[in-house]
Amino acid sequence: PAALDASVLANYLELGRLYEQHADYVLAAGVYQKVLNLATEHLPDDAAVHTMLPVDRTGRPLCEATTWGDTRARSEEEAVRAAVEVRSLYETTGSPVRWLYWPARMRWWAANFPGIVSQAARWVSIKEFAVQRLTGRWAVDVGIASATGLLDVRRGEWASAALQAAGLDGAEKLSAIVEGDEVVGTVGAAASRATG
Repeated sequence: PAALDASVLANYLELGRLYEQHADYVLAAGVYQKVLNLATEHLPDDAAVHTMLPVDRTGRPLCEATTWGDTRARSEEEAVRAAVEVRSLYETTGSPVRWLYWPARMRWWAANFPGIVSQAARWVSIKEFAVQRLTGRWAVDVGIASATGLLDVRRGEWASAALQAAGLDGAEKLSAIVEGDEVVGTVGAAASRATG
């Protein structure tokens, strides 16, 4: 995929209210290109907020990444509201109970694709996927983590009530939270070869 041109970044599948991206295409067209061009000192996150991607234990995507435009989890909003004290969850995460955030999205995945959920070793954003492919480390910055609706914004850690609302037993399937300016690693050999 590293040889793909940047036009694949716009490769959205639009089927009604469904919006998905192929994680390897985003990586090839976006991240690798910026590394090659030395256009920025930081990984791009312009397409990463509210993306969601299940990966297996080897880091291989199990399907396309869903984006902010995927509204299928609206059907799970009431289930999340029934599972938590809504005001407390909002005060903890800063996120309302909406289809955009991971508590509703995780429930939607579990209800509609239990096979993928059972195979998923980790749930990540496109940015986390890129960081792992480049450095070998699963890490998420506070900004992206806060966009999941799972982050305790005061403590800077995954919020247990939000995890429970999402149907997660703990944070084992989520990345380590880091500050936005934290160096999480160096480019590994495979990523170095892929970027030239």
